[in-house]
Amino acid sequence: MDMEPNSKASEIIELDNVASPVAISPLEALERANVDIAIATANKYPRDIARVKDDIKSMATLDQETAQACFYTLPPRKGERAGKRIQGPSVRLAEIAVSCYRNIKAAYRIIADDGKFIVAQGVCHDLQQNVSTSVEIRRRITNKEGVRYSDDMIQTTCQAAGAIAYRNAVFKVVPMALVKPAFDAAKKVAVGEMKNLSERRGLMIETFGKMGIEKERVLKAVDRASVEEITLDDLEALIGYYNSIKDGESSVEEIFPVIKEEPKVNMKKLFEKGEKVEEGQVENPKA
Repeated sequence: MDMEPNSKASEIIELDNVASPVAISPLEALERANVDIAIATANKYPRDIARVKDDIKSMATLDQETAQACFYTLPPRKGERAGKRIQGPSVRLAEIAVSCYRNIKAAYRIIADDGKFIVAQGVCHDLQQNVSTSVEIRRRITNKEGVRYSDDMIQTTCQAAGAIAYRNAVFKVVPMALVKPAFDAAKKVAVGEMKNLSERRGLMIETFGKMGIEKERVLKAVDRASVEEITLDDLEALIGYYNSIKDGESSVEEIFPVIKEEPKVNMKKLFEKGEKVEEGQVENPKA
């Protein structure tokens, strides 16, 4: 039986504009192969969630110095969080989490520099679940007058921005349910016990003093009149403030602003004018 000329069996279709396969470079092919191998290995040797949780907590509380570096604190902001300090897990705790979580890759890189700002990108890839995320952090590299920072200062700014981008990317992949127990335990170990409070107060004031921050500015940051009034909660906040400055999360000026002294008033001149004097503004009339 003859087939009709227009039947599908005899139909020949010519495709003139079909895109040819995109060629990939040897380097890209190698990278893809490495990722495929890493994912296959991750699925062959899956992580133990209970062990991960215990390992993160154990490493974060290994000693007091390690625990102190595991959280940061920011001063109260105006608006919704007014009056409340902001705390969170630090870059160091993110590094511990990556080390203990297993089957994970994390890194950061600088992806832009327009002369005024740099942009750091943090990337994290859970090879076992095949979940990845990226986070970008923007930082200024010019002063108030618009003058570009020195090369060393730009390098420092890039490292700080990169570390924060890395941390934020990691904690978008590693569940906080595994990190929070370590975060809470680290704060307790960092602060220490009540019997050591007096010694820890002095060390904290001394540490900030080496950074050029006067005792009065430190006390004002925790709303205390004297060093003896600093509590364990205050000490926790001060440790977090120190980490925020060290990691580039905030600056000395933002956390410990310079205290502006009110001008003293000459008592003799005021009495002569018959004006009212506010408490704390009195100056020696003999001056």
